[in-house]
Amino acid sequence: MASPGHDASALPMSCVSKLDQGKEPSRNLSEFGAALNLLKFMIGLGIISLPEATSHVGWLPSIIGLGVVAFITVWGIFFALEARTKLEKLEQDAHDTQTAIALTEGDPLLASGSWQDMPDSGCGFFDKIVGKVLGRPAQYIFAASIALGQFTTIVMYVNVITVNIESYFPGSLGDYHVQVLMSLVLVLGIFSLTPTLQGVAVLSAVGLSIYAFLFIGLVHEIVDKVIAGVLPASAVMVKQGGEVGYGQWFGVACFSFSAFPGAMVVYEDMRNPRSFHLVIGGVFFTAWLVYSTFAFAGYLCFGDQTDVLLYFNFERGTAYRNFSALALACILTFSFIIQAIPVFNCATKLWDATGLAGKLGAEGLPSLPFIRWAVLALTVVVAYLVPSIKVLMGTLGALSGVIAGFIFPALTYLRLSTRDEWLPRCRCFLVLVIGVMGAWCSSTGQ
Repeated sequence: MASPGHDASALPMSCVSKLDQGKEPSRNLSEFGAALNLLKFMIGLGIISLPEATSHVGWLPSIIGLGVVAFITVWGIFFALEARTKLEKLEQDAHDTQTAIALTEGDPLLASGSWQDMPDSGCGFFDKIVGKVLGRPAQYIFAASIALGQFTTIVMYVNVITVNIESYFPGSLGDYHVQVLMSLVLVLGIFSLTPTLQGVAVLSAVGLSIYAFLFIGLVHEIVDKVIAGVLPASAVMVKQGGEVGYGQWFGVACFSFSAFPGAMVVYEDMRNPRSFHLVIGGVFFTAWLVYSTFAFAGYLCFGDQTDVLLYFNFERGTAYRNFSALALACILTFSFIIQAIPVFNCATKLWDATGLAGKLGAEGLPSLPFIRWAVLALTVVVAYLVPSIKVLMGTLGALSGVIAGFIFPALTYLRLSTRDEWLPRCRCFLVLVIGVMGAWCSSTGQ
């Protein structure tokens, strides 16, 4: 399943196929390919909002904090992999003993077969690990958090697309909101009838080029302001007093680094999984450099006046504003369905498991258009009711990211670890504390 706030089209095609059709990974991805795809997967809408998030804490806490969030996210990914290794070793040891005691009177985890035999909720291998170690209710909660994060992302896609298109019409933003939204529904409704849009994967590279274009615009703006001596005084190193808003910053930071589901998929597709740790370290370090540079430059350029969608800070009519808004709207429109495929899959599983077709008298009717249009309708309704991208990132986006990427990996590892593993356990508790506190502050706006 794709990660909240990021582009599923950035994943290798074998991974996208697996997300869409439940196929097994082919393990044909090189280290460089894994790093490149993960980097494209991570750098998405969050980078545009990081400068505004930085305005709530100051540039120094933002740069340091982004490094902390990166470390915590990496630990969550590693906890998931180590939990898999531990569980497989336990199952292998029990199998080697070939005794009834090992299977029944030993660890209860081993009494009901292998974790690979667990029902699949469509969220990758860790979904089954959670079900095996923490129980089916926990597996459902984990799957729901992944689906919620992905649903939040496609809602933000709709909001960003509509706001970008509206910016080209005369008058203020929102004057043509309903008309643009209905036109977008029609386009996305047609696109949703296509089982997959694999050819749209190349748009992820184009998306990265837009962020590079924006950064060039920022540098140009900063140089002009330095020469004119008009850099905003509100761009400070550290925010003081009541101006500080760590919760508002954390939501965007967590959203930006939410790569847990994508990392699980890429791991299963890597030709040499042993190098995965090195790949993850390099990718997150690179992402931290990119995020920190972008956040610092944007905040330095516009200060407290920084817009959530950074390109709207450029003057109307400039190429940096017009091109960025139009290009991003087009890319998000074409990649929407790829991003929504995990949500479609979860909705399909729920449809089949609950037998809603029979209850609604819809047996024999094609389920694909009905389910996808229903998801699209719900997406548009939520987008209309909650048009704020900042609110979505800081609440549902942060909450789902923390649950899926912080809490469940740490709890699963804790359940499988022993008391003598005090250092990893301390890291687990640190991940839990930071995740819970960050999600709470972000959701309450503190």
